[in-house]
Amino acid sequence: MNCPTLLFVLGLVAAVGCTPSTPVCRDGKAVVGRIGESEVTCEAFAKALVDQQGPAFFGRYVDTHLVELEARRVGVSVDEKTVSRALEAEVKETIAQRFKGDRAGFEAQLTKYGMTIEAWRRSRFADKNADLLIEALLRQRGSLPAAREAFENRYGKDGRRLLLRHILIGTQIAASGFYDRKTFDGERAQIEAAARETAKGLQKRLAAGESFESLARTSSDEQSRGLELEPSGASRFGEAFEAAVQAQRPGAPASVVSSPKGAHVLYVPGVRRFAHYQGARLFISAQGGNAGTEGKAGSEGTAGSEGKASALKRARDARALIIAGRPFGEVAAELTDDLATRPRNGDLGAFETGRLGGEVDLVLETLPLETVSEPIATPTGYELVLLHARELDPARDTKRVWHLFISTEYARVKARRLEGRIESLAENAAKALLTELQNGADFEVLARERSEDDLTKRKGGELTGYRSGQLGPVFDAAIARMKPMELELVRSDRGFHVVRLDAVVETSFDKVKAELLGEVSTRPITPGDIKRFLDELRAQTVVEADL
Repeated sequence: MNCPTLLFVLGLVAAVGCTPSTPVCRDGKAVVGRIGESEVTCEAFAKALVDQQGPAFFGRYVDTHLVELEARRVGVSVDEKTVSRALEAEVKETIAQRFKGDRAGFEAQLTKYGMTIEAWRRSRFADKNADLLIEALLRQRGSLPAAREAFENRYGKDGRRLLLRHILIGTQIAASGFYDRKTFDGERAQIEAAARETAKGLQKRLAAGESFESLARTSSDEQSRGLELEPSGASRFGEAFEAAVQAQRPGAPASVVSSPKGAHVLYVPGVRRFAHYQGARLFISAQGGNAGTEGKAGSEGTAGSEGKASALKRARDARALIIAGRPFGEVAAELTDDLATRPRNGDLGAFETGRLGGEVDLVLETLPLETVSEPIATPTGYELVLLHARELDPARDTKRVWHLFISTEYARVKARRLEGRIESLAENAAKALLTELQNGADFEVLARERSEDDLTKRKGGELTGYRSGQLGPVFDAAIARMKPMELELVRSDRGFHVVRLDAVVETSFDKVKAELLGEVSTRPITPGDIKRFLDELRAQTVVEADL
């Protein structure tokens, strides 16, 4: 074949180009092949190729043409020996990686496509030449900008690098040192006693008529989970809690129970009826994304109020479509946010109590068959469920468990201790540090002992390679005003910093230019570099195609 075509051989896109050693069709009537008694002319063959492969090949053809034009414009070239060596390396790599070193296997595969290795090399010559030209052009035009970028990364904007140290007193409760575990351990007995007293107070408020739901929203450390435990949820709190659940009669007054994790106000409102179902779901997420799983809707976290309102509207609209006569499966395939059941038109097949979460279980116990449910609220959205079958299994019924939880775990106790106070505590501690330093204390020693930035404290608070924006605009503005060896108290999103500017080091680009050019010239060229380069060439040229 002498005319351009596009072959997909061994996963490599090979443009069979017309090279100097392979004459181009000089006459459209010239015969380039025969099929039985029929002659194939260059014109007919070229037309067939354009019809079948034109759009696919045209983009590559344009890129190659633009690269060659740019190379001629700036005087960049690649000699044939270099291209040939690169092709030989490609042959060896293909044989090694795709044929486990079996050259005969490679040749046999080529034979299936009516090619030899030499023909394959010829087909790859133009593409490889273009690849090498792109690399050469990028090396030539990209070295100086890359060197300037490396200069700023290493020496700072305009070659001005600030040598800084800081001591951080954080305002993030989880990482704060104001209430450490040692203090917590020393207070554990009092913490547990106080939690139990708080639980007793909640118990009295329930007895006086306040609702379990309102107290769960305002006074429980499990607000995000709701007031009702999942069927297996009691096991999270240990054997004593499970035993208390078993002893509690449905409907009996709430009791106070202790567990290794805290104090609980325990109430059993009734029995969760276990059942085997067949049906379908349509899940509307309130979290702005797909559920991605056909498990419990409550497994993805808790949605915000705006998301819940929007999700409820979508769920109601979906139900209205079904009530108006559209098949449940058709609407589920279109609107459900559950990626797992969407391909099955929402079908869950056979499932059991617990599959969709406690909120849904309570509805399914009495939902009439072949009737779509009202939107069922879950922690992450709303469920519409259509049941085809239900078989109760009384032997597996379980108690429903409500609880108000007062945690005695370190993280939650620490949060209670510091909420509303950590800002003033951190600021006062940072001001005290600043005073000590102004009175002659050693900055590096204090940084190692009291900074809450684990990455810098081991180096005496050194902010290695600090770049503008790293700690926010307020921090940048503050250090811009500082003079060497000055101290300043600065607030950032992380907390309060006591900062010292050790020095300002200025470096000229010209002084390090040769070194940086040498470094960037050896960096590998990435696919992203090539794409940006080709996009730039296309943007500078009007390209039209009518294929």
